[in-house]
Amino acid sequence: MKKLFATLGFSIIILSILFYSCKKEKESTQKDLQVDNPTEIKKEFDKHDFSKSLSNRFNDSLTIIWNADWEHMSSKKGGDSAVYYFIPLVPKLGSIAHKSNEYKLHIIGFQQFIIATKQAANEVRFFKAKYIQQLDAPQRGTSTNNRSPEISYAHFTGKLLLDDFSNRGYSINYYQGRAVRKSVVSQNARIVCDQECTWTMECDRGIWVTVTNGRMGDNCPSPDYGGAEAYDCNPGGGGMGGNWMLQSTSLNCYDIPDPIDPSLPTDPSTGGGGGGDNIDYLPTTLPAPIPVADANLLAIPCPDSYNFVKQGNWQSAVITGYYSQFLNRAGNGQLYTLEIGDIETGMPAVTFNGTLIHSSAAQAISAQAATLAEHQVFAVVNAMVIADPSITPSMVRRNPRLLKMFNEIYQEEINKFLRADYDYSDGANPAKVSTTYGSFGLKDQSQYRTFKFRGKDC
Repeated sequence: MKKLFATLGFSIIILSILFYSCKKEKESTQKDLQVDNPTEIKKEFDKHDFSKSLSNRFNDSLTIIWNADWEHMSSKKGGDSAVYYFIPLVPKLGSIAHKSNEYKLHIIGFQQFIIATKQAANEVRFFKAKYIQQLDAPQRGTSTNNRSPEISYAHFTGKLLLDDFSNRGYSINYYQGRAVRKSVVSQNARIVCDQECTWTMECDRGIWVTVTNGRMGDNCPSPDYGGAEAYDCNPGGGGMGGNWMLQSTSLNCYDIPDPIDPSLPTDPSTGGGGGGDNIDYLPTTLPAPIPVADANLLAIPCPDSYNFVKQGNWQSAVITGYYSQFLNRAGNGQLYTLEIGDIETGMPAVTFNGTLIHSSAAQAISAQAATLAEHQVFAVVNAMVIADPSITPSMVRRNPRLLKMFNEIYQEEINKFLRADYDYSDGANPAKVSTTYGSFGLKDQSQYRTFKFRGKDC
């Protein structure tokens, strides 16, 4: 009997070890798969030291350094049903000899990303992606055919160039947001190449860069013939403009045997990879705010812009195309627009003590908080313009500091209402505001609402 119990005990121990091992292996595998956040994907990226491939020669003394903006990573399902992660690349123009020297660089008509996708066996595959807008493609939000620093991916017409960080390439042509032609390479096919030209224009406020494509052996088309004229080259007036000059040429060859189909990224909401508009022109130290009148704020949101959708005890609303405007009537008469883009506002649907926050109350709180935030941000802009009337609308439109300021003030104003009306403690911050699509809690885009503002829509 003792021998039987000893045998049974030994068997239970062995089964327990096997069960624990299997459970641990499963947990380990599940953990390995959790690469949906920027930190984990960045670790994988850094393992391969790919960042060395993100710089390219500009001239004998300068280089363009592309820095990954991991905070604005977004994700989207591709044409092959795989999930792709888009990490914008932000350019800086620096001196090779003097690393501390940096020059203002503005990108027009193209945008670069790191694209990452998960493969079998938890492998993460990385590509360098360049979206090049066709020269005569309409710019974002207009029907004109001028190239713009902001590419509208919803209606993108142009070419995607992919590089797998081992000098192998692939291309996809798009028309009005749809893929129309892909480079197909078989083992016996001749490698196909085309020519890429980099053009520059020196202006008072920095250097503009654009690219065009042509067939190998032919000349690339000049930006001057496709509407890429001196976009905001001299926004202050009275200074020198510039002409496009051919800076360099290179070949793009398409020979990836197992290409990907990442589709198009979501239109940017907070700047990032392509934006000349992401350059911060404003003074390092911002002046003390000078209040602005209600009548000079021209885009106060309507409460019904916010369609709050419940997710358990939480609720959130996404507004697309949000912006705010300040008309400087008393000063230079300029209209200053701050383009927020897509923005998600979230707050509890049920408070910690069981009180309901009805959607109508959430709408009213959000609209009032946004109004207060706009007042505070444009009070700073007003003070800057009074101190320096040469500050132009383009310097404000997507300024990263002002965008960050708006988000932080807006979220804090919502929290103030929640703390005052729903018995949250002084240190509580129950609300959440995001302008990064990848972090949106509300993924159902049919529930998103376009921006509506007072005096026009309500």
